[in-house]
Amino acid sequence: MDAFNDCLSDMTSERTGIVLEFRNYEEFAKKDKYAAHSILDIIQINSWRFLLVDDNLKLLAFVHSNDPEIDFPDLGGFSAEWNPDEWLDKSRGL
Repeated sequence: MDAFNDCLSDMTSERTGIVLEFRNYEEFAKKDKYAAHSILDIIQINSWRFLLVDDNLKLLAFVHSNDPEIDFPDLGGFSAEWNPDEWLDKSRGL
């Protein structure tokens, strides 16, 4: 996790940003819920830091899951924002 955090932290404003895409994240979370949460937490913290420190650098992450009940504790002190069209339980098959 430290190496992943270091890689994101070392990004500079020479780039305009980076987009990370994760598909079927529930499969990873089933195998290691702690690591799955830690990765998203690291992304969230660095994303906010870039917004505060460097106007030219953006970090976005899109996380796809087939599990309508997937949930993580707060990420970087914030709750995860899920697609509002799928947010209601009735829209998620629950």
